[in-house]
Amino acid sequence: MSMEDGKDERKTGLARLEEYAIGVLYSFIERPADSWQFWVKVTVVMFLLNAGPAIAIYLFFRGRDLGYLE
Repeated sequence: MSMEDGKDERKTGLARLEEYAIGVLYSFIERPADSWQFWVKVTVVMFLLNAGPAIAIYLFFRGRDLGYLE
């Protein structure tokens, strides 16, 4: 096994996070969708998946502008 073979097997943090989030969403498929808790969980997870990266990017640049990341 060469060094390049190991690189193919490594995953970035974002790829692992994406796989985790997809796993969480798939786990909802196995549950009955007749309770309000189910829909609250789905709404929160979808919000985090869609808005989370934009919020993180905003906070990064805002922190840099305010001098926290110097």
